Amino acid sequence: MGRAHHGGSVVTGTASETDFPGPDEVVGFWSWDKMHAPRPISPLAGDLVVPTLGAGFTEAQGEFAAPLAMQAKLINYYMYASFYPVDLGDETEEDRWTRYMESLKRMVPKVGDLWENEWKPSILPTLTKGKTADYTTLNDDEILATLDEQVAGIQYRWMIHGRINFILIATSDFVDYYAELFIPEDPTEAYQLLQGFHTRSVDASVGLWKLGRLIRASPVVLQVFEQLEPKAIVHALEGSAEGKSFLAELRSYLDEYGWRSDAVYDIADITWREEPSAPLGALQGYIALGDHANPELLFQKAVKRREKLIKTARARLADEPEQLQKALDGLPEVFRTPIILYYFEDFSYRDIAEQMDLPIGTVMSRLARAKAYLRTRLLQPVPAVLADGRRRATDGL
Repeated sequence: MGRAHHGGSVVTGTASETDFPGPDEVVGFWSWDKMHAPRPISPLAGDLVVPTLGAGFTEAQGEFAAPLAMQAKLINYYMYASFYPVDLGDETEEDRWTRYMESLKRMVPKVGDLWENEWKPSILPTLTKGKTADYTTLNDDEILATLDEQVAGIQYRWMIHGRINFILIATSDFVDYYAELFIPEDPTEAYQLLQGFHTRSVDASVGLWKLGRLIRASPVVLQVFEQLEPKAIVHALEGSAEGKSFLAELRSYLDEYGWRSDAVYDIADITWREEPSAPLGALQGYIALGDHANPELLFQKAVKRREKLIKTARARLADEPEQLQKALDGLPEVFRTPIILYYFEDFSYRDIAEQMDLPIGTVMSRLARAKAYLRTRLLQPVPAVLADGRRRATDGL
């Protein structure tokens, strides 16, 4: 494949050979994205989705001071991605890592609010425009201008996606902490505490389930779903009043939730609104299920389970402040001070290093050892992590 400039955008063409990886690309750091793009991608998606993915993620990672950047490429119509170390310039690796960790501490707790109040509202107007625009009325210049707008919009949305990805760090930390603190018999218990929250996916599942119940309530419509393949269902339903009534409900659902396709990255693929075989096939599965599989009931069950686990956890932690204070009192001063400054006074690694006249690496090491000690002290009667902590308290760690 080759690349050519048209207007402000770069458009994919064809070439007899592909030099990949190139001389400036690290061999071994590229991977085929089989999960999101298991099939060949169209040139249109290659122009709009692939390069903007790498650029958007890299921009987001830069905002968090992450030491890695991302690049994506379309090679022989398959998508490859690479995470690679950024050029630090005059910044040392230790300083960059410190800045990254401090950014995570500052930014990750805000991601949910930022998504609801800033990021999501900022992308909705362009998504609405994309749904309602009539591209058949555009001339060539207008089409190229629209292409440039699409490239900028998709890169912006990838950037927001990249920001949101960092919430996975908080999720992982929570699961690890919960497992260490409570040692549950069920290894999935921590994940159950993260379920039972209302999402758009819940609404989509409930809406599809309700359509399935409409099918079961109509013998005429049910017969069509039981006897025909998904691709033949719409045409068959057009032949009866009950079928047309159901199609109106289906199209209303698809206008809300059908703006996607089986291909995650390939925006040239036909959406479910245009070719609804995928949701029709899902409905054929739904109509065979009993009421126990109602996603709304399953959601409420997840909510109750989460609330029960939270109540139990809070009861077990009711006396934790007193235990924590005792554990803190048992720490040598050189370990207690960084913990208090970092978690209670909101000092950064750099602030603590300056306050205690220590290298940043030593601050991070002492925080890690202190946290390990506190976990052991709070979970087990006899701590061992810092058994020699007092003897080594001034050895520079």
